[in-house]
Amino acid sequence: MITAALLVLLFQAPPAEAFGLTAQCDINFTVARAAEGTIFSGDLTVECETEEDVAGAEAEALRQAYFERDYDEFRAYYEGERIHAEIELAGDRTGHGIEWWGYSQPLLRIPPVFPRSAGRADVIGSCIVRYNLRGGYSRVQESACAAAGREDSFGVSARNAVRRWIFSAGRDVDCADVVLEFRFDDSEGGPPVPALPPCEATD
Repeated sequence: MITAALLVLLFQAPPAEAFGLTAQCDINFTVARAAEGTIFSGDLTVECETEEDVAGAEAEALRQAYFERDYDEFRAYYEGERIHAEIELAGDRTGHGIEWWGYSQPLLRIPPVFPRSAGRADVIGSCIVRYNLRGGYSRVQESACAAAGREDSFGVSARNAVRRWIFSAGRDVDCADVVLEFRFDDSEGGPPVPALPPCEATD
C-alpha cells in the first residue's frame, strides 16, 4: 500500500511567543461547495486559549480561517469533510485594546499524488518544497528531492500539492519550507531530505 505523503512543516514564520501575548486557536470547518463552484470553509467554529481578550482573539481567528477558493478536483475530494486545524496569533497592546494578528498558516494540506511510475518501480522519495505566502496563497519557489533517479516526477507532484494548500488570511510569509515523504506503508521512511540553499535575507 502506498502512503501518499507524510507532511512535516519545517519553518513557516517566527513563533508568536516572540511577541508577548499569544493565542492558540483550534479551527474546525466543513469543506463546502458554493453554487457557483467555489470551495469555502463552511460551519466554521473557532476556540482560542489566551490569557486576555479571548473574544477578540476568536474574532480574528474566525476572520483568518474563512476562505473561498476556486474549484479544484483535489480540494473537492474533501467536500463534506470536517477539518481541524490550529493557528497561532500574537497580540499587540494598543491604546484601544489588544490588536490580534498572525502569520498565514495552513488550514487544509492536500497530499501529493504518488507518481505512478515510481510506485510500479517500488521507488520511494523525500522532497523539500520552499514557498512564499502572499495574501493567503502559496507561491512555490523551488524544491529538491531524493528519489533514486525519479526526482523530477516526485518534485512535480510535491510542488503541485503545496500550490493546492489552503492557508489562513494572515500576514505574508517569506521562505517557508515543508518536507513531503512518499513511501509505502511497510517502509520506515524516505531517503534523507536534500538541502536547499539558505534563504535570502529580506528587509
